[in-house]
Amino acid sequence: MLYYLHIYNKMVALLILRRDFYNVSLENDLESAILKINVFYNKLSTEYTGEIFNFRKEKVKNVIDDDSIIKDTYQNIFDNYRQFLIDNQLSLYTLNFDLENMFDANDLYKINERIKAANSIYEKLRRYCDKKEKGDISLNKCLNDFFGIRMIFTDLIENEQNILKTLEELKKSGIIRKYYIRNDGAYSGIHITLNGNDNLRFPWELQLWDKSKFESNMNAHELHKEMTKYTNIPRRYFTKM
Repeated sequence: MLYYLHIYNKMVALLILRRDFYNVSLENDLESAILKINVFYNKLSTEYTGEIFNFRKEKVKNVIDDDSIIKDTYQNIFDNYRQFLIDNQLSLYTLNFDLENMFDANDLYKINERIKAANSIYEKLRRYCDKKEKGDISLNKCLNDFFGIRMIFTDLIENEQNILKTLEELKKSGIIRKYYIRNDGAYSGIHITLNGNDNLRFPWELQLWDKSKFESNMNAHELHKEMTKYTNIPRRYFTKM
């Protein structure tokens, strides 16, 4: 843990010096923010002592039983991690506040964060069981966002190519697991996954949006939830929000 903090503090110090002497760009601020998120993610992942499994080796079909219910073993694991995040919610809010102060006010529109709800976990697992693979897919391709941070910028599109170069460097250095551009109908954004690159941690997701896409992205998100939700969700998943 001290090693991660040392590396982060050293890199952030360099970025601050560059800001003092140069016109530092959005991608530099974003790099600094992702480094901070990654240190915090590693810290919480180290502090979490609950049961976990290999997200790459475990299949969705093994998590859901024949009655389309999450098996108790996995449900307990999900519930324990969600409760762990809830218990650390003040720290997560503080992280959000710190991130807001790392960007130029002209670049950042807003930052949101959320802990994935129990019914959302259930619905996502059900959707993957209903796809052509019938749940024969790694869990890390389904549940990759137990905690999510969404950053909305005023000029993401303008700086997209430089941001993608920065993300590629962060991927090569092992800070992030993967990133990709998602253009799906009216939705447009960049998605980034953190999982420590060992598949033995609950993954987090970062989303980067452009302000000009905010309304259409929100509408597309709500439409997707409406079209894919299940009307027969067991009540137990609504008592664990």
